This record gives sequence, C-alpha cells and structure tokens, in this order.
Amino acid sequence: MGWIAILSGKSSNILSEKSHKKYQHEKCVVLLDDCFCNDEVAAKLAAKGFVLDLFTKYFPRDGANNGKREQGVKDARVISLSHKQKMVVLTTDHRMREDHRKEFARYRQAMVVSTAHRTGSDEIWIKAFIKAKPEIERRHKRQQRPWFAKIGQDGTLTCCHTLDAGGNWVRQVI
Repeated sequence: MGWIAILSGKSSNILSEKSHKKYQHEKCVVLLDDCFCNDEVAAKLAAKGFVLDLFTKYFPRDGANNGKREQGVKDARVISLSHKQKMVVLTTDHRMREDHRKEFARYRQAMVVSTAHRTGSDEIWIKAFIKAKPEIERRHKRQQRPWFAKIGQDGTLTCCHTLDAGGNWVRQVI
C-alpha cells in the first residue's frame, strides 16, 4: 500500500531516467530572440559556452542575409522554429505562455525561457542566463516538452510550466 501511495503522490514531469533518453543526445542550442539578438550579447554568452543561433539567421530582413532582422515576427513563427530545430528560445516576452497556448499545443517540442519582466539591461540578463545555464541545459535534456520557464534577474528559474495532453499548463517543481 505504501508503494502505491508514493506513486500516486506528487508528480513531476521531469522525465524518468529511461524515458528521457530520446533527448539526452540533443545539443542544447539557444535561439536569441529579437530582443537579445545583437553581437555583444551573443559574444558574451558564446564565451561562457552557450551554443547559439541568432534571430537574424532565421528571420533576415528582406530575405537577405545582411545581418539585419525582420521586424514584427509573430510569436507563433518563433515557437514553430523552436519546435522544428529543438532550440531553447531566450526572450523577454513573459506573456508568450498565456497568449500562445494553441501554438505550444501544436508545436510539442517548443522550449522557451522568458525574463520575468522587461526591465533591466542586457548586462543583467546576460549574467542571469550564464548563472542559469546548467538548469536550462538540464531542462532541455530532461523536461517533458513543450515547456515554458521564467528567469529572474538573479539567474534563477522562478517557474516552469509544461503543457499536458489536455492543453493545460502544469506548474513544475523548480
């Protein structure tokens, strides 16, 4: 009876050792969303070991690879790209989870880390991302997908949600 109680107790969507094997060999590539897509941010994160892709690579202005980015890219396209490329998106759009539930339900491999709020300089967020790098990589490898996490200026993930089969967000233990 005690064994059954353990199984029916608090559940976690961190995948079991056996079931997360499908993610363990994926490289954790981070897409810097439009708000962080500049050479200074990319250089500092790459120097700390992040494997990066830039927004301008996938959303160039006028279809030319001139280093300029397309303006007004809809979040649905970014979520779709995260799904297709299995990349973690770093963004300031902390409302993306609430505003785009249908896209997350459709694109089941999407992974997003958002700043908890839009205030703060790039330098503050760079330090936060660097501090959170091990946790972001862990979630990339082990967290049931799709998932959406928020990061504080101190570099801690303040919350993480996964989307269940019914399309409802479920808060995960941090």
